[in-house]
Amino acid sequence: MKPRRVMAALGTATSVILMLDLAAFGAIHPRSSLLRSGGTPRSQPPPVLATAAIHATSTTTATPVPTTVTSAPPPPPRILFSHSPPGTSHGPVMSVLPDGTGLQPAANPSVRVTQLSSSRGLQVYSKTISSTSHPYSGCGIAGCSSGYVGSTEAGIAVAQPDGSGERVLTSGGYDVDPSFSPDGDTIAYLRHQEGGHGATVDAVGLMSWDGVPLGALRPPDGWTYASPVWSPDGTSIAVERRSTSVPDEQAGGSAVMVLPLDGGPPRQVASGPFRDLAWSHGGRELAGVRTRYVRYGTRTAWQPGDHPTGDDVWVVPLDGSAPRNVTNLAPAQEPSTFCETNLSMVRASKPAWSPDDTHVAFLESATSDVSSGGVSDVGVVDSSGRHRVTVFSSPRPAHCDPRTGMSQAPRGEIVAVLGWS
Repeated sequence: MKPRRVMAALGTATSVILMLDLAAFGAIHPRSSLLRSGGTPRSQPPPVLATAAIHATSTTTATPVPTTVTSAPPPPPRILFSHSPPGTSHGPVMSVLPDGTGLQPAANPSVRVTQLSSSRGLQVYSKTISSTSHPYSGCGIAGCSSGYVGSTEAGIAVAQPDGSGERVLTSGGYDVDPSFSPDGDTIAYLRHQEGGHGATVDAVGLMSWDGVPLGALRPPDGWTYASPVWSPDGTSIAVERRSTSVPDEQAGGSAVMVLPLDGGPPRQVASGPFRDLAWSHGGRELAGVRTRYVRYGTRTAWQPGDHPTGDDVWVVPLDGSAPRNVTNLAPAQEPSTFCETNLSMVRASKPAWSPDDTHVAFLESATSDVSSGGVSDVGVVDSSGRHRVTVFSSPRPAHCDPRTGMSQAPRGEIVAVLGWS
């Protein structure tokens, strides 16, 4: 019997043809003599490896070597801010690296608007609709005084990033501090309204991007809300809850709360007055600003009469860990002169997380700067608080009046942190 040959193609890039003498593989054939009754082969077959003829024929001259493509690392995040020269309300948008280097104009100046809807491309803001005031004078137990009292009507408005197509969505009250939800379809804002016992409180109003009311998150009696901020997944809003009868710094006077939008119970994550809240992108921490007060004598708790020495940026973990001061800008002792007080008392505001949650950018200003027109610096600190840098400085007043503590300088630049690239 003649041996039969079979051809098998293996591989993809290279075709390899195997030619096997099946007579040498009688052990695997169903009619092999090894499987016959009696089990004794008629002849001793040669070893398989000795008789299997393997011939390889390549259809290509060489096996291709995979090419490794190395992509360039993404550019580091940059802090975006605007600064308006004296006498103007709008200025150029600048960007700078977290270490303070690489200051340059922003590649896309339209980033001036930070509260943009991700799905609609609209900006949202609070707009003054009307403002009235009238003089008053009177005398009481503390003596006589005079001045002006008035009222302001403010509503929530949306418009294109360039300001065109403006639509006022709310009116007839005092609505401020709006922000879009992460999906860009819902707006949260603070609505001034009457609370219990004649007190005026702020609730968190909710509406669709085009102004359809969606309800409100109202504080309990005796409390008011401030600094609303969306969670990254859009399921909750964090607020500062303030007492209407107890000072913020006093025990029980204020706290940071997380309000679920599904109707679940509010959850307290920190006690104390933390304003200008900002939620980290990963959802694990909040950044906020807190004012430091001088404690007199040996007491450690706040009491009326304590004096503020400045602000600091804090990080509030949401896992129940203690909040931590990451800037330590405010001095621990009260300055001795008006000028020293106003020049050393730093006012912080508007913290903003970097995309990877490793740094927080913020505004820092001396009290005298604020009183002379809002001169501010841009600072950045890593979330652990180990390293802080001032990445942009505005020109400082050259003189301070020791009698009043006020800077004798013209109106300075107005700086605003817009976020991160």
